[in-house]
Amino acid sequence: MSSLAVAILFLALPKFSQSACHGSKTGYRGEFMGELTKDNQVLVGHVIATLTVKSFTECFAHCDEDCRCRSFNLPMSGEGNCELNSADNSTVLMKPKPGWRYHHLQVKEVIAGDDTCYEPYSNRCCDNNPCANDAKCTETGDRGKPGFNCTCANEYNTGPLCKREINSCFDYLWNDKTVKSGYFDIWEKNTLVKSTVYCDMRPDEWEAWALVMSYSKANGNDPEFAPFYVDVPRDETDADSGDYRLSLEKMKSVKTGMTGGRSVEWKATCGYSFTDGQSTSDDVVRSTFQTLDLFNFKTHEKGLVGYYPFDNVTKGKDMSGFGNHATMYGITYEEGPLGNPGRSARMIGSLSSYIRVCWL
Repeated sequence: MSSLAVAILFLALPKFSQSACHGSKTGYRGEFMGELTKDNQVLVGHVIATLTVKSFTECFAHCDEDCRCRSFNLPMSGEGNCELNSADNSTVLMKPKPGWRYHHLQVKEVIAGDDTCYEPYSNRCCDNNPCANDAKCTETGDRGKPGFNCTCANEYNTGPLCKREINSCFDYLWNDKTVKSGYFDIWEKNTLVKSTVYCDMRPDEWEAWALVMSYSKANGNDPEFAPFYVDVPRDETDADSGDYRLSLEKMKSVKTGMTGGRSVEWKATCGYSFTDGQSTSDDVVRSTFQTLDLFNFKTHEKGLVGYYPFDNVTKGKDMSGFGNHATMYGITYEEGPLGNPGRSARMIGSLSSYIRVCWL
């Protein structure tokens, strides 16, 4: 039984190259260890090749032979699509996928023979330059994964192979699951216009939000409450000042950069705390621009977007947990353009110390 367990947990495919040494063999051995696999999970967004295989061994061999491959996804049956990844779960987030298994490749260099190597070992990973967008490929000096590094030629590219454009806050989280909230440069899709925004990173939720407005009633006036189709920029450099709002041009640029086969979402929260990065109340409304376009939502009333859209059915998704809707902790709900039962809210409550709007 123990020998069977070892066979399952470790798989070695030794390979040798004589090109780097005089009279001796420098080789490497790929291994997969059981504790590095993740059942019912896959690594997404970094697939570099999808191959049809009939066994785990076949998928392993494809990964082991490709310098770019650091891990792979494969159905638990061992048959079907073998997805080779250019990253691993040490820095990249994973997602659930029933019936699949994530495998992390470990490669160890092995020196065979008594002779001495007189020439530097070359893994030849950069021969065909796997890096994209004019990035520079540099061998790491051994065959251990990764066998090369890509130095991006452009500041708006990211990822192990420099393939991805940084068009949103999420692109930073996609590249590094440990990244912290803060100020980041993002580039508008197609035009590559650069904007600096505050990004609220939520790795546990697989979300990264771009802050477009933050208001504190402690500042007295409320110019931030002009509708979003009006250009009323405030301090764009201090997100925790309570007097933060991006220009209309920058808001639209950030939104444009986020498009890419998905709906751009927005959310608004009250009582937001910049100390712990979490909302201090349950008052959250969230929707998509397809459902309610903040740049074209007009009403005669003054408010966050005229009125807060709290309509479960037709407009916004009410996540406050208070239903439709009575007075909630000092926040007054009023009849608005959305009508009943989706009443609307103006932020005049005593506990609304912060009102915060973000794009996703």
